[in-house]
Amino acid sequence: MIPRWTDLRAVVALKTFYVALVLVLLSLALFGIWVGFDDKSAALAQAVLALAIALATSSTISLLSEMALRLDIVRLVTSELATSLATRDRATVVEFHESRRGLDCPQVAREASGTLRVIGISANDILAVQPLDVLGRRVQSGDLRLHVLLLDPRSAAGHERSAQSAYGSADSMGSRVQGIASHLVDLAGDLRSSGTTIEQFDARYLDRSPMLSAIIDESRAIVTPLVANLTGGRSPYFVVSADGPQGYLYRIYRSHFEELWAQGSSFL
Repeated sequence: MIPRWTDLRAVVALKTFYVALVLVLLSLALFGIWVGFDDKSAALAQAVLALAIALATSSTISLLSEMALRLDIVRLVTSELATSLATRDRATVVEFHESRRGLDCPQVAREASGTLRVIGISANDILAVQPLDVLGRRVQSGDLRLHVLLLDPRSAAGHERSAQSAYGSADSMGSRVQGIASHLVDLAGDLRSSGTTIEQFDARYLDRSPMLSAIIDESRAIVTPLVANLTGGRSPYFVVSADGPQGYLYRIYRSHFEELWAQGSSFL
């Protein structure tokens, strides 16, 4: 399928585009100079023409190679992975998505059953204001338990993660985690005053980096692998069901959460 212009524009790096644009402008200027020569067969005229052609060719190759690298390798490999998971591993993976940005977190909060287990660096999508409000009301009503496990930004693992290229600055990750933690502390205060126990709602810090980010209830696990150059919210994710053949992987992810949960320390 021929990609649309918007797709091409999205995958071509801004830096590459500007370098190519400069080369194109230089080549046009040189073509103009060559046109002005009376004797176009002269050595100087031929040298100007050759340089103009070289610059135009370089800019074209630069753009094409950038598009090939980003569009063909990144997008198409991800697409092939999704197709492979969908066709060859139906017994294990229910869904595969290229980015967690498309996850409807308020809907996940409304549909969660039993105990909702959230693990991640900051999990700032499922713990954003709107889904957290839904979760808080459900915990208060008694039909849901909420256990949250976040990476401690003060730990050595937290400092190491914050230095990864996924974050714009060294303080970015810590600010996100602390912001979510502050909302959880406020929610805990409101819930405790209405009689909610720590068994129903607790949030803990982990001093080692988790291998994944996940949202796990009694029916499914939404799993996001940890990627060095992407935040969890921009990373791909897949869903495994607790029922049927998918239950094998579901039990592994749920057991992994429980092991890490036992190592965490509550900050509520």
